[in-house]
Amino acid sequence: MLRGAVLDRPVSRVGDTFTMHMHRLGDGYLMINYVVGLEPDRRIL
Repeated sequence: MLRGAVLDRPVSRVGDTFTMHMHRLGDGYLMINYVVGLEPDRRIL
């Protein structure tokens, strides 16, 4: 389950990363996400 972003900064280009707080079965963990495609104001891949 998603808990929220670690930093509050916008993703602006392919190659950026963002980290999310996650929670599953009573344990919390961090998930690092790498942007491989971006359509501004539309979608992140």
